[in-house]
Amino acid sequence: MNGRMIGVIGGTGRVGRECLRYLHENTAFGLLIGGRKPPREALPGSFLSVDVFDEASLARFCGQCSLVINCAGPASAVRERVAAAALAGGCHYVDPGGYTPLFPILSSRRPEIRAKRLTFLLTLGILPGLSELFPVYVARTCFDQVEGFEYACVGRDRWTFPSAWDIAWGVGNIGNGEAPVYYEQGVRRQAGLLASGRRMDLPAPVGRHTVFRLMRDDLQLFVEESGISEAHVYGNNWGCWVTLATVLVRLAGWYGTERRLAHDQSARLIMRAAELDMRGRKPGFMLHLRMRGMLRGQPRSVVRTLFLEDTYRATGLCAAIGARLAAEGMEPDVFRAAQMPDPQAFMRHFLAQGYVITGGALPGEWGRL
Repeated sequence: MNGRMIGVIGGTGRVGRECLRYLHENTAFGLLIGGRKPPREALPGSFLSVDVFDEASLARFCGQCSLVINCAGPASAVRERVAAAALAGGCHYVDPGGYTPLFPILSSRRPEIRAKRLTFLLTLGILPGLSELFPVYVARTCFDQVEGFEYACVGRDRWTFPSAWDIAWGVGNIGNGEAPVYYEQGVRRQAGLLASGRRMDLPAPVGRHTVFRLMRDDLQLFVEESGISEAHVYGNNWGCWVTLATVLVRLAGWYGTERRLAHDQSARLIMRAAELDMRGRKPGFMLHLRMRGMLRGQPRSVVRTLFLEDTYRATGLCAAIGARLAAEGMEPDVFRAAQMPDPQAFMRHFLAQGYVITGGALPGEWGRL
């Protein structure tokens, strides 16, 4: 990698601060903090003002870096602006945001990215990101061949305005990279989103909760390339109020454009709903997976659960670890989490931050979660 400077745009926000702390403690790279205003607290690195909606400002920032992490939001409003500036400046790029159309936009520029020997890691937060990487990691470390899995992702927090904006955009744009898809007997099927809800018993502290089918296209690609015959993926907010708010946003069409997102205040509705869900409760995010397949010629079934108590810390760690791997040497290309070349290396660094995967082998065949 040319140079030793990693720039974190949005570095004064909650996710950006976690990126900076991890990189300061675990790498020797210089750090450049990008934001509208200098940080109020002491953070590792020097500060440079940057406006993600100003091309000259972005070019000035990226010109001082060899890798850029974009923690600015809302991701669906920032879109490809920072990524384009990083590419023009010859920088590696990591994005924890969930703006799904960024991948096809940058995939069309793959020849340029590869020619410049750059690595672009997209949607590398916890959802999307770790949520797609986790079943890939379990498949590679526990099986020679996976036959099927059932998987649930559930979380809650006091969502910031950019996070709530992206949630509103995402629930309204289901079908653009994600859908209520599942696989049975090797056949891809699709259900109606609202009709796909079911009550599911999950480990403590979540317990019994309603979830809906929703599988991102990068996880669909993993299923198809791996020859997995059965795959069922579910998700939802951990609490009823945000669930109701997102259903209202979708049914009312408050997500159609950035203008409607702002004027109909769908993001603020989701923020208020999140406060109700969080009243007297703690944040958290759970990945719960049951998987079956073959290992050394013998059938095997396992259950694996990962629980994250601080969603913003985990998101920042995902982006920072991705940046570390890219900076230390990764093949030049555009990747999303499920297609990262070495998910084992990523999870090794992530688990070293105090996280524990629980579970074990299951006797016989697994049933529904």
